[in-house]
Amino acid sequence: MNSADRGSVTFRNPPVATTLAATSNWYCAPVAIPVIDLFAGPGGLSEGFAACQLRTGGPAFRIALSIEKDAVAHRTLELRAFFRQFEPGHAPDAYYSHVRDPRGVSRDTLFAPHARQSNQARAEAWNAELGAIPDKQIDERIRSALKGADTWVLIGGPPCQAYSLVGRSRRGGIDPGDHRVHLYREYLRILAEHHPPFFVMENVTGRSAHSRLPLSAHMLRKSNDREHRPRESER
Repeated sequence: MNSADRGSVTFRNPPVATTLAATSNWYCAPVAIPVIDLFAGPGGLSEGFAACQLRTGGPAFRIALSIEKDAVAHRTLELRAFFRQFEPGHAPDAYYSHVRDPRGVSRDTLFAPHARQSNQARAEAWNAELGAIPDKQIDERIRSALKGADTWVLIGGPPCQAYSLVGRSRRGGIDPGDHRVHLYREYLRILAEHHPPFFVMENVTGRSAHSRLPLSAHMLRKSNDREHRPRESER
């Protein structure tokens, strides 16, 4: 990963976080910016944001909540969330032993001596399926994770298999009966409900080809079709 200086922040992260930081004035603040990660997978986008550091050495972002339905990917999310609870260079040796051989050092053995860090990791990494969990429960978890912050980032990549050019060639096109085709609407619903100042949505080229409109215009139209829901502070 490349390193770059932007004002008071040192970045060691992919271009998406660097671009966001370079165009924002948030980084004068000493408080890490909360990040909500949807369809998180094992946490690739989160890792990029978590790697973004202030010049003073503190994190520019904190991962407040990651949501992922796959149990194996969620275990990776939880383990990395646990790792980030420690200052750089101060993760327990058992963490590295667990990564090398999970059978030699179990997760329970790793977590047991570090109750605060393991509890925070479990709260941060949520094994849940967007589109199946009630909206109210999701919204409550997001608000709880943000802790009242007005400045935050929404990130995520709705499943791409239904849109990817490779997947479509294998199936002979997009199957409207595939529930994954519509999961991007879960992202839009959360945008409409929570109004993040910034958001990053990652997907594949085939997603744009699904609509005759450019992807951004298609998403905006779908978002505007929804009934407006005021922010909590406006209620």
